[in-house]
Amino acid sequence: MSSLLEQNLNTNNSTTTLEKAFATAQNLLWNFSLSGDFNTDLRYIFGHQIQDTTAQAIFQALTRQRAFSLEIVAQSQINNALGAYAQQTNTIYLSQEFIAENINNYQAIAAVLLEETGHYIDSQLNRVDTPGDEGELFAAIIQGQTLDTATQNRIAQEDDQYTVNIDGQEIQIEQATPGVNPAFDLIGLTQLRNDPQFAGIDGSGLTAVVIDTGLDRNHPLLQPHYRTGVDFVNGGDNPVDNEGHGTHVSGTVGAVDENIGVAPQVGLIGLQVFQNGGGASNSDIEEALEWVYNNRQQYNIVVVNMSLGSGFYSSPNQVQGDILSDDIRRLEEIGVTVVSAGGNSFKNNEYQNYGAPAIYSTLAVGAVWQDGVNQGVSFGSGAIDYTTGTDRVTSFSQRLVANNTIFDLGLLLIALIQGEDKIT
Repeated sequence: MSSLLEQNLNTNNSTTTLEKAFATAQNLLWNFSLSGDFNTDLRYIFGHQIQDTTAQAIFQALTRQRAFSLEIVAQSQINNALGAYAQQTNTIYLSQEFIAENINNYQAIAAVLLEETGHYIDSQLNRVDTPGDEGELFAAIIQGQTLDTATQNRIAQEDDQYTVNIDGQEIQIEQATPGVNPAFDLIGLTQLRNDPQFAGIDGSGLTAVVIDTGLDRNHPLLQPHYRTGVDFVNGGDNPVDNEGHGTHVSGTVGAVDENIGVAPQVGLIGLQVFQNGGGASNSDIEEALEWVYNNRQQYNIVVVNMSLGSGFYSSPNQVQGDILSDDIRRLEEIGVTVVSAGGNSFKNNEYQNYGAPAIYSTLAVGAVWQDGVNQGVSFGSGAIDYTTGTDRVTSFSQRLVANNTIFDLGLLLIALIQGEDKIT
């Protein structure tokens, strides 16, 4: 163990957690080396050209001692990854932020160690890096996970190599999960952030409005960029959020933690239109949209989010005359994008449809799974189909083949407020 690692372990008071993670990873490696599918699985992961005797020798060494160095570094030094392996230095680098966030979750750290161990094994078995992210595939198989076809295809096509600068040295690494938030990986946000061509696209100078149950303006991850708010139910300029949903949505839009907020530098405005424990009236929502129109220039408002709605509509023509449609159209005409939730009640009326205002908004958003893992989630919308799959539409999500349709991770996401009622 390097002196740098020991120093960081003591500083972060995480020695016990890391020791448990190492022990867990080593135990899984040992069990895998004894399995009847050992050679077959290794060929599937690292290629059919590998030598069985070489692979066995590598695993015997791994189960007795560490065959590589370990260092804890700032996540920014390894391309915002959770972990990385560099053959050049024969070192596994772990994100100090990731360790701090998982101080009570040694299993998560063990999973990253396994992925980077997979990269190390590949470097010992093959002269040329195996195509795709062989580390992720290795970690999944070691942990007994079953991957659906879409996930296997994604792994096979992924480029896990990146060049970083650590202590003044240019080092090529193979990295673990590109970002802390899987939702951002799924929608391409992590890749965009890592592309120098799009540096600085983080919402700076712009403002997003969240029309919902309110917004906790004192939340430490929202307060720095909170602009103003209005309570259209009770009056006043404090959109107190007793339900938590509006704060949850605002966090996804613009929490200053870039692993939670899509645009961590965007200004936030909260407009409360929901009664405590009840619904929202169209008249209050319309008043909120009119407020946006009248104040758009003062706050440089560019987008409105409404994670609300009702009804089942397959065409905007079915809701002609709806009092909100004209307000949304007026905002669109001046360049303000209006985003609305497609709805969570597909089970109640199983044909292609959206609720309103999604049916006539700039963008209507449905919900998809991240991958083939359920993690024990349950729905409260009557839906009973828990079939998972990468980018698979969830059974509760209303959906429609339309020009304004997009989908995003709608559950099991890293968010400001966690809860079973915070889907979509």
